[in-house]
Amino acid sequence: LLAAIEDDDLLEQAMAEAEQVMDGFDRPHSGLLLAVPVTHVRGLHKTKPRQTQQELPPVIRPDWSVRRDTPIEVVAEILSLEPTIVHPDMPLETVAQAMTQRCNVHIAC
Repeated sequence: LLAAIEDDDLLEQAMAEAEQVMDGFDRPHSGLLLAVPVTHVRGLHKTKPRQTQQELPPVIRPDWSVRRDTPIEVVAEILSLEPTIVHPDMPLETVAQAMTQRCNVHIAC
């Protein structure tokens, strides 16, 4: 809609009516309302709709938290990165069972 309105009071009333009809201009794809000379603008900055927070599952081990200042020995203890030692003559099934005992380690030596 393009309209020429000279009266400031009528302009304010028209802008208020347009905002009511459009349910505001702050949503995406709601349009843009401005007055020339540009003294009034509605809808120039859009706000994104808020996404609902997805609830996270409960933590398995709440004491397993690592921060920037956590010492590396604490991290190593939490991860329990003990090597999985296997021998060349071991059957693959035995190797797989040994690796499942240390699920944080993905390499067998």
